[in-house]
Amino acid sequence: MIAELSGATVYNCAFEGSYLSSTSNYINTKTYPMDAFNLYWLTTAFTINNLEPYEAVFEECADQIPADAEETFETLCSIDFNTVDVIGIMYDANDYLAARPMINIEKPDDIYTFTGNLVASIDMIQDKYPHIRIIVMSPTYAYAINEEGEYVSSDLYCYIKDPEVSHKLSNYALLLERETAPQGISFVDNIYGTINETNADQYLLDNISLNVDGRKKLAERFVYAL
Repeated sequence: MIAELSGATVYNCAFEGSYLSSTSNYINTKTYPMDAFNLYWLTTAFTINNLEPYEAVFEECADQIPADAEETFETLCSIDFNTVDVIGIMYDANDYLAARPMINIEKPDDIYTFTGNLVASIDMIQDKYPHIRIIVMSPTYAYAINEEGEYVSSDLYCYIKDPEVSHKLSNYALLLERETAPQGISFVDNIYGTINETNADQYLLDNISLNVDGRKKLAERFVYAL
């Protein structure tokens, strides 16, 4: 959709079921091979040629990763980033719904957290490819699911109980802007500006997945930023 709307050449390097935060400080094929597909480790692949761990992931963990993961990874590694103008980065509400850590106030680039993983990844990209513009898209709105299995407002429901920081979805989304602003990226608010609590039923298939109209609305928002 983005290619059709913009006329740009677009490489889709999305990995289904991935999270932005990492569970480990290395890619561990025995405990959680999906860590290989969070942003930080993928960034090491195309900035410092960290390819060896992926050979083990694809060889040993085929039944634990998305079916098209190897093909998508090959696409990522085939790109000459010296010719790339823009990198678009977007993660949905998966980290929030899985109660992944949102932020480490004492360590802004902590890859174990939602915001820190992004900060650390952008640092690597900007160091290797300073010419590339980076557009970060916040998650779109998603419903939380409570203990009874009911859809409830993600602006009121926190999976992580923390007296100091509210772990509602809107905080996950908007802290991305605050934490990455010093890096000079372009930030697009989707959780209020695109798919929000008011129009979510029109654009969601379930509590998180976008329907065709929702994806089109998101593509239009990205192209506007582009």
